[in-house]
Amino acid sequence: QTNNSVLNSGSIKMTRTSRPMRRWSYVYAGSPIAENAFSQIPSQFDLKYRWTSGTLNGAWVPLTAISSGEGYIARVRNIAPFSAGTGTIDFVYTGTPKNGIVDVTVDSYLPFLLVAGNTVLLANPYPSAIDGKTFLEYNVAGKSNIELGGTLFFWTSVTLYSGTGPYDVADYGSWNLSGGVGTGYSPDNDPLNDSLKPNGKIAAGQGFFAQAFADGQIHFDNIMRVPDFNNQFFRNSSTTQSDEKNRIWLNLYSNTTFRQMLVGYIDGATDGQDRLYDGDSFSNNEINIYSLLDNRKLVIQGKGLPFDENDIVPLGYKITNPGIYTIAIDEVDGIFAGSQTIYLRDKLLTIDHDIKTSPYTFSATAGSFDDRFELIYVTNALGTNNPNEINTFAMISNNTIRIESSELIKGVNIYDIAGKLINTYSLKEFKNQFSDNFNYPNGVYIAKITLDNNITVSKKLIK
Repeated sequence: QTNNSVLNSGSIKMTRTSRPMRRWSYVYAGSPIAENAFSQIPSQFDLKYRWTSGTLNGAWVPLTAISSGEGYIARVRNIAPFSAGTGTIDFVYTGTPKNGIVDVTVDSYLPFLLVAGNTVLLANPYPSAIDGKTFLEYNVAGKSNIELGGTLFFWTSVTLYSGTGPYDVADYGSWNLSGGVGTGYSPDNDPLNDSLKPNGKIAAGQGFFAQAFADGQIHFDNIMRVPDFNNQFFRNSSTTQSDEKNRIWLNLYSNTTFRQMLVGYIDGATDGQDRLYDGDSFSNNEINIYSLLDNRKLVIQGKGLPFDENDIVPLGYKITNPGIYTIAIDEVDGIFAGSQTIYLRDKLLTIDHDIKTSPYTFSATAGSFDDRFELIYVTNALGTNNPNEINTFAMISNNTIRIESSELIKGVNIYDIAGKLINTYSLKEFKNQFSDNFNYPNGVYIAKITLDNNITVSKKLIK
């Protein structure tokens, strides 16, 4: 439907089927009909809430009615089949299909603070999908959605809740005009942990969060409506030559945790702050990875074209529980799908790692760290080792460290995988070979080898 002035009459029945759900999982939803659909929420849900903003932390309050354009959440009961496994749930909406302009009043807390009170829970009010780009860029007859930040957040509910304590994992996929960031690996055959990477097409009956940085009204309009995209919540989008996108998705993960971010060189973006292309890392997950721009932590960063291979993207991360973590590429497109190299620079250990070839594993202590990693595209900026020009070999065998190099060895520093210096070897006489006792526990170590031409070579050692 394209005519905003037409009032629909008569009734439809629209069925929306959820993904496989477990007990205590939440869905974020909205209604595609004009009437109050509160009584039509399926019986498989017990708790139901709406979100109120305008205070520092915002608040969940019990849901008593459903209004067009406003989202709500509902929790799956602890009943079969969800109590022991998974099952899908049908939302059956019966009523007058919503049409025309829908205005939603939003209440912010303080402009541009990254706090919960500056977020609003919205929902697609139509029985058809809407286009997120048109929604964010809306500006018709004096009405716009400029009060909103340019990133939308979609709940995926991939983390299994134990049933006790607060539900404090933020399973939100993020999307803006740079692209979408998911909450699980892309190449994953588990239907409960698929990519869930939003592409900006918001299905009928779908609730989503946005940041609101000013009081006012948010508008839905028929010009946002698009055909199709209702059979699949998230699905891959295409890129055309007129909409150039060169993107890198990075995953930070351990055996039990996962977090994803995106950096892209996008037609329309700049290297500065862009409302529609940069998305704040709005998360309280156990771990986090983000890029840094003017002290902002970004889950999505859009950068300007043309691409410059000398560009450097600072990265930060947060770890709650110390342990072994891995940074890996989830997906690339544009020039990065071709021959363009991508390196993860570990400034602590002076390593430029070809992350396009293999993941990078490191030992992390608890805390937030904003000065260890960078994303780079050439490896000579540090003036460190170039393995194609210097032939250096290092190993640990039988509690002995052995190092050989085509250049004379000046000194060796040994670090554990967490970056702690554990030993220093200073050679009185420079040699091409060096060996010494290595009576340390089994594990991964880094040898930082200084040669007599002051070039430094870093080697990973495994005992």
